[in-house]
Amino acid sequence: MRNRTIWGLLLCLSLSGKAQDIQWPKLTIESKPASRWWWMGSAVDKENLTYNLNAYAKAGIGTLEITPIYGVIGNDANEIPYLSPQWMEMLKHTEKEAARLGMQIDMSNGTGWPFGGPDVSIEDAATKLLISEYKIQGGKNCSSY
Repeated sequence: MRNRTIWGLLLCLSLSGKAQDIQWPKLTIESKPASRWWWMGSAVDKENLTYNLNAYAKAGIGTLEITPIYGVIGNDANEIPYLSPQWMEMLKHTEKEAARLGMQIDMSNGTGWPFGGPDVSIEDAATKLLISEYKIQGGKNCSSY
C-alpha cells in the first residue's frame, strides 16, 4: 500500500509540473545496501580482495560484513589462520581499499557459526537441529499450516 501511495504522489507531482522540484536524499554509505562476505577458510590475497571490492563498489554496495568461515575441501594450502598476523594484514588491506572506494567494512565476532571448539563439551555445544517439512497446496496461505 505504501508503494502505491508513493507512486501516486509522484504521478500527481509529475502531472502538476512539480516533479523536477523533488529533492532526493544524498546517497551515503548508510543508504546503500550491505552484504555479508564469507571468507571461505580466509583463503584470500590482496589482488583478489581489491578485485572483489571494486566489483562490489561498482554494484553499489556500501558495506561488507566479513564472516571468516570454514574452508573449501582441497584448498587447505591457501587458508590463512584466523587472526594470525597474515590474516590481520589482509583485513587491514581490505579496510584501506574499502575506504578508497567509499565503502565500510564490518565483521562478525566469530566464524559465522556458534562459538565453540575442542574445549566445549558435548553438553554445552550447539547440537540441536530441528527440521520441519510442510506440503503446501497451491492457492493456500502457508500460515494456515
